[in-house]
Amino acid sequence: MMSASPGWRPALDTASRPQARIERLCRDATDPAALLAELGPMISDACEADAFVFSRLDPLTALWLDVADAGHASDSCDAYRRVFLRSPFADFAHAARQPERVVTVTRGEVARDPYTATYLDGYGFAQELHASYAHGGQGFGQLTLSRRQGPFAPAAARLLENSVAAITQALRRLTARETLEAIPGEHVALLMVDADGHLRAANAGGAALLEAERQAIGEASGVRMLGIVAELAARSLRAGTPLDLPPAMYVEPQSRQRYRLVTERLLDSVAAGVVLLIAEPVRALDSVALLRGTGLTEREAEVTVMTLRGLRSAEGADALAMSEHTYLSHLKAVYRKLGVSSRGELAALLLAGM
Repeated sequence: MMSASPGWRPALDTASRPQARIERLCRDATDPAALLAELGPMISDACEADAFVFSRLDPLTALWLDVADAGHASDSCDAYRRVFLRSPFADFAHAARQPERVVTVTRGEVARDPYTATYLDGYGFAQELHASYAHGGQGFGQLTLSRRQGPFAPAAARLLENSVAAITQALRRLTARETLEAIPGEHVALLMVDADGHLRAANAGGAALLEAERQAIGEASGVRMLGIVAELAARSLRAGTPLDLPPAMYVEPQSRQRYRLVTERLLDSVAAGVVLLIAEPVRALDSVALLRGTGLTEREAEVTVMTLRGLRSAEGADALAMSEHTYLSHLKAVYRKLGVSSRGELAALLLAGM
């Protein structure tokens, strides 16, 4: 019988232990922010990274919902807002649509752009690993690991590749649960942002949202959804271009109230050069866009909307130009994903705020 070399078993154990821990944490996770806070340092240490940023994303817009990070300079949040969407390496929606789930970014081997100039050149990182946790073209999370000296070991990329499925599944599950369990917001919140990204005014609801974010995530608040939307609004004002941002689902981190976040550029003479951020209370999850945020596919969301409107299976199938058998298959998948067993339970869950 052939014996293994002395170094074989420790190498296997070293590779398998982080993977098993990742899968266990993902399986048992009940809080998305806590999962990021535990997984981020663990994966970073296993891969011998000097810094990491681990983000959970809104699947509708690929904007930040939760962020855990360590090892970066204190001004890196402000720097990231400035380079966001100005490079494929800082565009999570772009990453979610790519076939590769893990990408290596090496100083001197990639084209110089705002992201690489800032993080590889400016902050002195030699190499980064970017992992995108996506499904069906929707981004649910993004992890960036950074090293200052030399490349990552091949085992680091393998660990990220092997853990993509478990982490993606956990983030999808937790995001859907958060949306479904959140309660409707009570008031419309308004925030007014100028071309410098400064807050010009806010009503009581808007001020409360900002304070809740600051208390929940401290310095990382600038790269959560409100901060990054404010940056994009300021950019559009400086460039004189429309702010093309789809409505986003936003759950306030303290009260767990849910809102639809939309933007509107004000053009009147009094408030010219200002973008209004509007957080509208979401009382019912009754549109395709909102249902997509719970982890349903587009077809499943369409079937759900038809069902909530009270259409029978045959009527809904005709409206969506599909067979009744296909319609019922999608509806069965919706029941399984949302944890209900009847149309009545489905309506009670999704229309609870009406």
